Amino acid sequence: MNKTIERYPCPLREDLHEINERSRELVIAMRNLRRDLNHCVQCQHFTGCTYLDNFKATVNSAIDEVAEEWNLSSTFGGRSF
Repeated sequence: MNKTIERYPCPLREDLHEINERSRELVIAMRNLRRDLNHCVQCQHFTGCTYLDNFKATVNSAIDEVAEEWNLSSTFGGRSF
């Protein structure tokens, strides 16, 4: 590692480390969710499922918030995913 960086601790270092750790955990959780979603299409409650509707709304809200906070909305045309 660069000796200059080690001498002067960066205020972002700890935040970025925490975000990276949480991102790894989220990737695993999302893979599990994707696997489990394969069973949803067989469920009689699939159409209009409140769990899926709430999850989609939460994800869209989070994307909108991050896009606005980081000024990314112009990059994605202001659209939710």
